[in-house]
Amino acid sequence: DDAADRVGKWLLPGNGPLLKSVEAACAASAPARVGRENPFGTEAVVLGKPNPAYARLIAEWNGIDLERAVMVGDRLDTDILMGKMAGMRSLFVLSGVDGLGQITEKH
Repeated sequence: DDAADRVGKWLLPGNGPLLKSVEAACAASAPARVGRENPFGTEAVVLGKPNPAYARLIAEWNGIDLERAVMVGDRLDTDILMGKMAGMRSLFVLSGVDGLGQITEKH
């Protein structure tokens, strides 16, 4: 549900801004599902970062012990947050969207 992603020197809209439009389309096309519990309703469920279930599933499929794993990422609110929530260590690299200034802003 990223608001934006860095592509080269530009920030472009991520998938986050699209979620509400997808939810509205689902509600309009399947009104009987409005208000039902996920995954049977019309609300979007983010399966990617920072959802720790995503990391746990990948670890399970590949026989990875998350307590011994390291999440490497360039976004504090997706990559690093997912690593922390999934019980991994994390390594923040300065090659992407966030920089050193965002460490104090976001945490």
